[in-house]
Amino acid sequence: MVSYSNFFIGLNKFIFKHLIIDFLLMQEPLSQVNVEEAAPCRKRKRLRILSNEERTSIYHELLQKSVDGKLRKYATKEVALASSVSLKTIQRIWKRGKESETHDVSHRKTKNCGRKRITIDEEKIREVPLRQRTSI
Repeated sequence: MVSYSNFFIGLNKFIFKHLIIDFLLMQEPLSQVNVEEAAPCRKRKRLRILSNEERTSIYHELLQKSVDGKLRKYATKEVALASSVSLKTIQRIWKRGKESETHDVSHRKTKNCGRKRITIDEEKIREVPLRQRTSI
């Protein structure tokens, strides 16, 4: 059985938002209505990739706030507010630092980005006659 409840909830929100805008436009002259205030839209928070130095400094702050390898209460929240990073990111950095033997908390972006290089053997290309070489 197909459930349409999510569709109708979204449709109701859309209709309600536009009804509010129409109501405000009827009540006040057009020059006094700010449409952004009438229908505030959610802005997506942009993903912030921390540099390796920032990650290391966050991990060292957490180490200073820990006792025998255990963080004290609200330590991650304090560091998150101080470094303006989400709480989940701080918790992930702490977890990765504790799991790795070398306490490596650097990001994995450097290894997984860019085009994967293909090694081409020039001798094999020279063996193929010139007329048969169409593409490499």
